[in-house]
Amino acid sequence: MNTGGIALELKFSRSFFGYDEEEVEHQIKLQTKQYEEQMRKLTNRLFDINQENEMAQSRINAIRLELDNYQDKSQKIMEFLFVHHLLASKEVYHAITAGETIDRKLEKDILETAERRNNIKETLDSLNKELEVLAENYYNVLEAYKNG
Repeated sequence: MNTGGIALELKFSRSFFGYDEEEVEHQIKLQTKQYEEQMRKLTNRLFDINQENEMAQSRINAIRLELDNYQDKSQKIMEFLFVHHLLASKEVYHAITAGETIDRKLEKDILETAERRNNIKETLDSLNKELEVLAENYYNVLEAYKNG
């Protein structure tokens, strides 16, 4: 017979009316004592294992709380970065749009300035021609006056 690690090989001596009562009683007490000692050891081991499990569960709970905290922080950081990325994107978009508006205005101003420059040049060229004509006429008048 096997009782969880304790092998029982009991042999009782026979008496006139069966087995010897004292010997049987002694063996029962001995087996009960061994059983109780084994139960005490197993109970202590079970208690130790339960405490280890409780400590492990506490550590798991602490790690879960820490992980939840990190996940919350990570989520907040992602939300913060996303919001500020959107704001920065809007600013960049507005800067590009404003730059394009300024570029169009500058192009228009450059074209107008070039047109005014051409008009001034044409006016100066026209005035130069008139001055040359006037100078030649004046020279001719002076020559005619000198000759005659």
